[in-house]
Amino acid sequence: MMPFRISVLGLAALAAFLVASSRQAQDQGTPGAPGAPVLPSTPQPLSVPEFYPASHVGPDNTSDWPQPVTVVLHGNYDRPEWQCDTWQDVAAFRGWVLCPRGVRTPYATLAEDRWTYKNKAAVAREINAGLTALESTYKGRVSTAKTVLVGFSLGAIYAPFLAIDSPGKYPYLFLVEGGMKKLDKRKIKALKRAGVKGVGMAMSTNGYRNAAKRLLPKLLKWDLRAVFVDMKGAGHNYRGDFRFRGRLALERLIRDSSELPTHKKYP
Repeated sequence: MMPFRISVLGLAALAAFLVASSRQAQDQGTPGAPGAPVLPSTPQPLSVPEFYPASHVGPDNTSDWPQPVTVVLHGNYDRPEWQCDTWQDVAAFRGWVLCPRGVRTPYATLAEDRWTYKNKAAVAREINAGLTALESTYKGRVSTAKTVLVGFSLGAIYAPFLAIDSPGKYPYLFLVEGGMKKLDKRKIKALKRAGVKGVGMAMSTNGYRNAAKRLLPKLLKWDLRAVFVDMKGAGHNYRGDFRFRGRLALERLIRDSSELPTHKKYP
């Protein structure tokens, strides 16, 4: 029995070493690139000229470059770090996560550290500046093709309009706790013309959940992929299991739909 015991301990030690080595490699950047910037394995500030620093986190996979970006817009009275922390688990499998900061809300103290967005045009400029800053900081490792645009609450209200105003830029949207009230037939057709291929939704409050269920057949009618994550009971927030269920939904939204149903409600 002793050789077996040593073997198990050795395998455990090897596994621990490999995990530590992988994390160290991520933190040190691409091997062989002198002065390569640190790849953030947790949400970290990103300097964005003319704007407050964004929050961002690096991809899970650090062997293939460049990688796409998931842009996450927070809600009113919110923080980008909170969104990046959640969406790292949901979206870092596909690449970078970038969370623009916006401006300080006038309804919170500096100590409360809460943020909002001024208007749609300002958000669009900040996203563009953030993507440019990300590309400049991590040269050769960032692709702005196939960018996914996520919005929570206020961010979800802006997201469809930003996609319509930027044809071809955002093939997929993911709306959380908002953003559906003005998605009528005309807006859905405009999303389609702008190159949007699919819309993910995650809703918790009853009004938003019901609106998402009504919206699903409309999206499908116009040949858009649609996924819905029901977060019943979480209030105006993410439910605890969203990090896992949201990732499943995002994977299905952006994957080739030939292998999967176009619409599936995840349990």
